[in-house]
Amino acid sequence: MSEIRNYKHIEPVPKNFSAWKIHSDVHCELVRVQLLPGESIEKHVNEKTVFFYVLEGRGTLTSGAEELVLQQEDSIRIEKGMERSWSNDGDGPLVILVIKQL
Repeated sequence: MSEIRNYKHIEPVPKNFSAWKIHSDVHCELVRVQLLPGESIEKHVNEKTVFFYVLEGRGTLTSGAEELVLQQEDSIRIEKGMERSWSNDGDGPLVILVIKQL
């Protein structure tokens, strides 16, 4: 039988922002990220293709030279090797589901 998991019962990922690894196997990884107003994730390069799905709030995703404002229900794919960062410019939490292709 499959296991039901709730992020509230999972150990947070040790980062300078709130994140929980919900699932990881040989094919994909799912991470729930929460940024409070004013919080950000520094620019970094991921060697995996990543899909971002905004569950709640509004924030700015910088990928290369592009700055994109995403809000609830928006999704985007960022190819591996692309530099990216996130910032929460809104008034409430920004909650993102991060899906990494492994």
